[in-house]
Amino acid sequence: MTLETFLDDLSDYLEANDLPTVSIGGNFEQYGNGIYMSPYGGLYAMSIVSNDANPIGLDLQILVSNVSNETALAQTFGIIRLLRDVHNEVIGNTKFLYIQQKYGAFFIGKSNAGNYNYTVNFSVLIA
Repeated sequence: MTLETFLDDLSDYLEANDLPTVSIGGNFEQYGNGIYMSPYGGLYAMSIVSNDANPIGLDLQILVSNVSNETALAQTFGIIRLLRDVHNEVIGNTKFLYIQQKYGAFFIGKSNAGNYNYTVNFSVLIA
């Protein structure tokens, strides 16, 4: 596992569960309908009690964009159900100590293309 590959592992996991990721760190305005993932600075990993050496803590934003509000909501809540209870699980080549939802799904508005955009954020700890 590397920081560069954990998003690919999560993307493959979403796709295997009928939630295809369009872009990792891409611009949703550019691509249109889809699921987009972006990591950003998170909690200080060493403040977490873990038996794993050097855990890496970060936050993850997943944005769902779709021309259909119903589809966007269904995909958003599908992601929440899939990821909210991941604990000590290997996904792809990455060991996730946990993935925890930080807040509820949030409607961020419609894109210039008319898509409905929802975001959900997670705290992630990987070993």
